Amino acid sequence: MKLLPFIFTGILLSGCQSLAIREPVIKPAEILRQPQFTVPHRAARRLKAGEEYEVVLSILIDKSGQISSISVTESSGVVSLDRSALRDARKMIFKAGTKDNEFITTKVTVPITYVIH
Repeated sequence: MKLLPFIFTGILLSGCQSLAIREPVIKPAEILRQPQFTVPHRAARRLKAGEEYEVVLSILIDKSGQISSISVTESSGVVSLDRSALRDARKMIFKAGTKDNEFITTKVTVPITYVIH
């Protein structure tokens, strides 16, 4: 009869393993179409050729894949480039992100590099 507690322990432990919580499968929003991000003519005339400027955008994508909001998270330091990035990013088309195959609202980070010619 000394084996009886060990048998019950084994049953209890194996039962707990089957109740383990599964991690959800999350897929981020996917860019389906990205426009050409171009340097505005006025900015190109004022900036030095060969220089690079980066704007980082944060874009909130709703469950239907539509853009809910866009904001600049890192500025290029040139207001007209930041505005141009915001304007061009509105033309992007996304596939919504999913959590366990259900569409969800997600946020994506989009870095844009402008090279002055």
